[in-house]
Amino acid sequence: MACEPKVRTLPESVSSSTSDAGSATVERTAQDPSNPAETGNDPPPTVGGVSPADSAGGQLGGSDSSNACGADTDTCVQSDAGGPPLCVPAGPRDCTSDLDNDCDGQPDNVIDDFCRCAPGSVEACDEHPGFDGLGLCTPCARTCIVTTDAGSGTSDWGACEGSVGPGVQDSCTVAGDDTDCDGAPNSGCACVDGETQACGSTTDTGPCQIGVSTCVNGAFGQCVGAVAPAARDTCAPGDDGNCNGIANEGCSCVDGETQACGSTTDTGPCQIGTRTCVNGVFGQCVGAVAPAARDACAPGDDANCNGIANEGCSCINGETQQCGSTNTGPCSFGTQTCMNGAFGTCQGAVNPAANDTCAVGDDANCNGIANEGCSCINGDVRSCGTTDVGACALGSQTCTNGAFGACQGL
Repeated sequence: MACEPKVRTLPESVSSSTSDAGSATVERTAQDPSNPAETGNDPPPTVGGVSPADSAGGQLGGSDSSNACGADTDTCVQSDAGGPPLCVPAGPRDCTSDLDNDCDGQPDNVIDDFCRCAPGSVEACDEHPGFDGLGLCTPCARTCIVTTDAGSGTSDWGACEGSVGPGVQDSCTVAGDDTDCDGAPNSGCACVDGETQACGSTTDTGPCQIGVSTCVNGAFGQCVGAVAPAARDTCAPGDDGNCNGIANEGCSCVDGETQACGSTTDTGPCQIGTRTCVNGVFGQCVGAVAPAARDACAPGDDANCNGIANEGCSCINGETQQCGSTNTGPCSFGTQTCMNGAFGTCQGAVNPAANDTCAVGDDANCNGIANEGCSCINGDVRSCGTTDVGACALGSQTCTNGAFGACQGL
């Protein structure tokens, strides 16, 4: 990744000095190598054109007029044609050389406005303080390169390349991503895509199953395959709905289970019943015939189921017996019928009256003696009076209720 180089503020002047035996110190003034006139200083010496002066106003090399180049005889050429000896540069200044090609008394590779850096050297640029070295963050690097300017080999920093700065947020789709370079991979992410976590249950005991939730777009999705514990077991056989390893916990019975009910015996009419467990509770008793408190008096009844029929009954229901006192005269016997173990009232009996009536032949007290206690028979008539001689006549009396009435017709 390429990045723009930072703006570098150059010093107004860079001074460096070199001392040869017996030579004076020479000062190099900063200048723009592309436009030497801008600074008001002369450009670097070129071949055949410059005779640098020393600080005393003479030629380089001090007072030794026979060696105008001083120590730079390897790179500078002494010339005395047509005048005093001159030190002529062997060539232009070369920032890659530690020689003094431009005969200014200093090595060419001295860092100044012309040679701004050491060719081939590398330095960091476009840095990200506090972030570089974390995640993918790294500063730029720029290399010092040699450029050609008016035939001279100048040096300057090249383009700033390779910078990676912090992003806004870490990726939640790439594990270990630290885009924001805070040293915490995937910060701000609830999860990283593809990551899984257990969910839905903390146990796989009984019917329970631990599910799996997968991270998609930085968030865990639905729980898949989980069977969570129920609040309580059901009462289906073997159910451990709450997944604690104890089946049918809290159930008074298991669904489908049966138990005897309603009677402890099946003697006589009694029957032992059955009740069935539904939803953990036994239901109603079905088919039971329990013993009664006592036998009924129906023929052969053993309602209390003790093997003794009609126990405690004075008669058997429907049974009859004769009742009344006699069947002499107008009297006759009646009949009593057994109901609920006891004979009822006498039906159809004609019992003796206290006394016979005086109707003809009446034996109302049924003792075989008709009209007992009657002085006459009802309807009998007899004469009454004293004589029927002359003007006299006898009258008559009629028997009513066993006694003759008043004499009538006298």
